[in-house]
Amino acid sequence: MLIKSLVHFISLFLLSSVAFSYELPKRYEINETCKAFIEEIKSDYEFGWIEVPREIGSTVFVDEKKTDKVYVFYYFLRRTTSDRLKNPILFFNGGPGFSSHGQQRLLNTAASKLAPTAQYDFIFMDQRGTGCSSPMPYGSSLETMQSLRSWMSFAHVTDAEILRKHLLGDRKWKVLGQSFGAYIAFRYLELFPQGLAKVFTHGNALGLSDFERSYNRIYSQYRVTELFNKKHPDSKKKLALLKIFLSDPKQCFKNSLRDYCGYEITTHFIFSLGYVGNWNSLATWLKLMVPSNSVSLEGVQTFVDRFITNSEFYYRESEDPEQMGDRLNIALNLFGMIDWDSRPLTASQCAKIYSTILKKNKLKPEALVLDECQAPLQFNFEDKIEPFVKKVWPDLTPKFIDPTTVLNQIKLFKVPVYSYSGDADCYVPVESFVTQNKIFGKLVSYTKFVGSGHDGFATEKKVFDDMK
Repeated sequence: MLIKSLVHFISLFLLSSVAFSYELPKRYEINETCKAFIEEIKSDYEFGWIEVPREIGSTVFVDEKKTDKVYVFYYFLRRTTSDRLKNPILFFNGGPGFSSHGQQRLLNTAASKLAPTAQYDFIFMDQRGTGCSSPMPYGSSLETMQSLRSWMSFAHVTDAEILRKHLLGDRKWKVLGQSFGAYIAFRYLELFPQGLAKVFTHGNALGLSDFERSYNRIYSQYRVTELFNKKHPDSKKKLALLKIFLSDPKQCFKNSLRDYCGYEITTHFIFSLGYVGNWNSLATWLKLMVPSNSVSLEGVQTFVDRFITNSEFYYRESEDPEQMGDRLNIALNLFGMIDWDSRPLTASQCAKIYSTILKKNKLKPEALVLDECQAPLQFNFEDKIEPFVKKVWPDLTPKFIDPTTVLNQIKLFKVPVYSYSGDADCYVPVESFVTQNKIFGKLVSYTKFVGSGHDGFATEKKVFDDMK
């Protein structure tokens, strides 16, 4: 009844043979990017917004009386009345901080290709703070950081439960989560298992310590680079030359966003390495950047101009966190400190990881041509944000997912759960699933895909067969 009382039913859309229009919630405006996306999907998709409480805590609503609301955008393929949402599957995309827009065509196209006779009614939801949903607050004040608790995984699953009631009433649905979305799916199992028919998670694992997670990622970046080099043998020497060239932090190249220096430039190589579908493109870029036995300045500049198009995850140690209030970095690091156990790498942590990897695998230091201690992804090396947050918010308390609670909910509610990973994934690599598999045992069906990366959720036929 609590959830039902909080849902405000909003008109989805108006459709006629003459023109198409849509109604926004009152006092809510969308940006030009969202308008363009709606123009793209409006002929094929039903869509709308649900109104949800702005402040949501770790397990319950914090303040039900607050009038400040958040609007969460959702959409799904339009079908005939008889076929509408026959096989509802809510998709949680990866992130955090990314919209679902990059995945909607991918999943429906993959389903048509890999399982053409089955119907998959994927329901996409822009997690609050992304896409066409209400934007998250940015800032470095204590009040803003505390409010960001309501933009984490427990808020996303609370929003999802409201959406389920709105679309399906008492019917259960299936959930597919990718990367951070898989973490949200596990949070769903922890908090609202009664709404779940089946759960599918790809590219994330529970139960690891922060050190284990970092170690596995950096080791896998070496291992997956070797797989990449086997497919593109010329790349090994080029990567080694590029590493030497970018070891100078004064090697800077500027594009329309900002300047990028040293190993910052190879951050996007690591980003793309985990997606096997990008490997041919990476090999092409390497040939441009290192055409022979030396690095091409023009080639690197072209790479920075055309390939690096997002600066959200970058900042330098010299930057003051207090001056970064309008950037995503503070929110991302705060999410890692509160929502999931993933923190910035430190010099001592990297030294221990390097020593263990080199000794265990009998490698020389130069073998590690790509790693996020040098080319940070979501969290920077020797990060300044975490100490700043702890100073401003000394009594901050994390709320990580408890794998034991998830296990008990799976048993109690008898929810079938499927977990997938790929051996070419260097974000949450196969090594990270050993601990999870020990915790869940046979209660969670685990599959490792050979030759598959972080994009395997949309390329592996078994995933779609399981979702039928």
